[in-house]
Amino acid sequence: MPHQHTYSKILNPLGGISGDMFLCAAYSAQVFTVDELMEFINTSPLHGISFSFSEKTTVGISATQLKLDVNEEDHSEDHHHHHIDEVLDYARKSDWTQNQKDIYAAIFSILADAEARVHGITPELIHFHEVGSLDSIFDIAAASFIIDRLGDSNWFYHPLPLSVGTISMSHGEYPAFAPAVRLLLHGFDFAPGVNAGECITPTGAAILSYLKPDKINNWQGGTLRYSGSGMGTRERKDRPNVLFLDLFEDDRGGMPDYNELAEYIQEICFEVDDMTSESLALGLESLRKAPGVIDLVSYSVLGKKARIAISVRLIVESAKVEHVCCLCFDLTSTIGIRLRGVSRQVLKRKMDTIADLPVKIINRPSGTTVKPESDALIGLNFRESEVLTSKIKTMFYDKEDRNDV
Repeated sequence: MPHQHTYSKILNPLGGISGDMFLCAAYSAQVFTVDELMEFINTSPLHGISFSFSEKTTVGISATQLKLDVNEEDHSEDHHHHHIDEVLDYARKSDWTQNQKDIYAAIFSILADAEARVHGITPELIHFHEVGSLDSIFDIAAASFIIDRLGDSNWFYHPLPLSVGTISMSHGEYPAFAPAVRLLLHGFDFAPGVNAGECITPTGAAILSYLKPDKINNWQGGTLRYSGSGMGTRERKDRPNVLFLDLFEDDRGGMPDYNELAEYIQEICFEVDDMTSESLALGLESLRKAPGVIDLVSYSVLGKKARIAISVRLIVESAKVEHVCCLCFDLTSTIGIRLRGVSRQVLKRKMDTIADLPVKIINRPSGTTVKPESDALIGLNFRESEVLTSKIKTMFYDKEDRNDV
């Protein structure tokens, strides 16, 4: 396949999304071969698991379905439930690339955080049941392989189907729209109407939460190159239980996509006029360090009854917004919060060192720029920091010019 960033990846969850549906849709779209995935799996403690793909027809549509076989002799002790650390060990003990390991760990961490909020405990204490079985671990490992190959940006999605009814889980009967799934899908659009049974599994919801796909209405168009369809295990009568994946090539003649890291996030806003400056400063510092908080700013405003107040604005990852809202109520005196979903665009950047100093290298539409990290300038006066910054830039651009020759 061509370079991963040349594609817009569009998910159409007509029947829903699960880990195996995501895997099958990618295989159907020629993202990988069986041999490539087998080699990836065999370089981890998951070796010994065999799998195959077949075409099956459901409600008049042919789609790809997964068959998974677990060797009970190799995995007799770990076929069912796992603690979060045990799950993460599958990546730690593998020969996967660091990016593949990071994606795997991030998806399971997203799941652990949601499950912890449902059960009122910390993520470190989570003991996975359904998503701790080997087939779910396999699905997320395979998803990490796929996302690493396709890239984790420039994904889009059609509105999701909403589930009704109940499903049987280890803790008993639960809504088909499971509690953890509901938390993971905050900020996502749903199609009108309801669907009997489970349409979106926790594994599928965690993959969506990790990818943070943009709404299909924001897609700028392209040329269709690959199409795939992945079938789930449930048989439905009202619609195909299928996830579609389409890969579109950018039509802009190979121009770099500076919107690669566009994402959908949440903004939390509130005002405080009855806290001491010391208490508010401590509360805001704790909020700034909270998981999921991307940025926090505060400024003075003139509030009701002409009182001076402090307005607070936080930018938060969609998956963490409920947790951060609870912290806002606990750490400040506010009794009301405003929420809105926003899209942001960020430039690609990476950390590096020049002359043993940490620098940030940024890809802008007009070219690459560099600047020292602020911590590297601590203790310098204005003139010294300007001189150092100028030297860093000169060294960087001289090296860039030599590489262009």
